[in-house]
Amino acid sequence: MSEEKATSSIVLKSLAKLGWEGHIRGDSLQRNSLLRPLNTIFNQLQRQQNILDLETQRASLAQKLFDYLERIADEDYKPGAGKREKIEKFINLFFDDLLGKVYHHNQQKLLADEKDIKAAYLFYIRAEIPQKEKGK
Repeated sequence: MSEEKATSSIVLKSLAKLGWEGHIRGDSLQRNSLLRPLNTIFNQLQRQQNILDLETQRASLAQKLFDYLERIADEDYKPGAGKREKIEKFINLFFDDLLGKVYHHNQQKLLADEKDIKAAYLFYIRAEIPQKEKGK
């Protein structure tokens, strides 16, 4: 994503599209289930003591999300390398584009906007849900 295109809405729409298409969410269409990846990221950022570097944080988040998706997966279909790649792409998009380009690496401003970011992400990911699934 180029520097001039890094707006919060564009990044959040991209995250929502990736979250929906990559099945990076819980096992229902409920609010908390759809927000699972962002909740995981924000929970870690809030607890962070600035000791772990960014690469370690990303690796930790990728593993936490993968482990969660593995736990909730059907016995017949466990996530593999493709899912791990989608999770890493989601995390990189969050850190590189949202935190890096939109918030200019200012983690405190990002955390201050957490509720609005989550609300907008929820709006955008719900827009990704096909109509027949919304009716379930």
